[in-house]
Amino acid sequence: MHKISCLRRHRKVYAELLPGATFDGKHTTMATPNGQYTLLGGDLRAWLAVVERLSACGFDATRPTLVMAECVLVYVDPPAVMTLLSWIQAQLPSAAIVSYDHIVPDDAFGQMMLRNLSEQGIELPGIHAVPTVDAHRAQLSEFARVETMDMNEYWAKHVPDEEKARYVVA
Repeated sequence: MHKISCLRRHRKVYAELLPGATFDGKHTTMATPNGQYTLLGGDLRAWLAVVERLSACGFDATRPTLVMAECVLVYVDPPAVMTLLSWIQAQLPSAAIVSYDHIVPDDAFGQMMLRNLSEQGIELPGIHAVPTVDAHRAQLSEFARVETMDMNEYWAKHVPDEEKARYVVA
C-alpha cells in the first residue's frame, strides 16, 4: 500500500509511466486499463485473503508471473512465509520470485539494525529463520531453479564496471 500511496502523491509520474491507471475506492489497488500491471495491497500473514483479492482483480495463475518481495519476508512470521511460498510453488507454474531481504542479523551491523528497529517498535520475526544466503537458498529449495547471492557478490558479478565507477569516491 506504501507504493500505491507514493504513486497517488506523484500523479505526473504514474500518469506518464502507467497511462490510464486507476485506484480503487480504498486506495489499496492500482491497475492499468489493459490489466498488464496491478499493484495490490494485502497482509501476507493472511495469504488466503490476498489470494481472494488477486482473483477478484482477474489474476490468472496460468500466465507468467513475477513475484517481487522487496525487504518484506523478514517482517512476516516464518510459517506465513512458508504458506505464501508453498502456494506460489503449487499454483503458479510459470512464476519467478525475486526476493531482497535483510540477512546476517548477528554481525555488528545486523545487531545495530535490529536494535534501531526495535527502538522504533519494529520487529523482524523472520530474520533469524533465514539469516544467511544459504538459509534463503534452503527456504526456496522446492523451486525448480534457485540462485542466491548477497549484495557484495551481486555487485562483483553483475554491476558493469562503468556503473561501479560512478560510486567510487576519489
